[in-house]
Amino acid sequence: MDNRFTDIINLIQKSRSNAIKAVNIELINLYWNVGALNKDYPLQIGEIKRLMNWQILFSKTIPN
Repeated sequence: MDNRFTDIINLIQKSRSNAIKAVNIELINLYWNVGALNKDYPLQIGEIKRLMNWQILFSKTIPN
């Protein structure tokens, strides 16, 4: 296989990994902030379900 092609594949894989890590960091921040808000303003069950559905939908848009 051509070295340039291998280099391109490696760049794509590294960028993909970096993007997944960045998304995970943002989701952790989101959950932390939701938890902080929940401490002061308890969420209704419907709001929690909507947040969880958003997370499930978002996770399905990121290919493996």
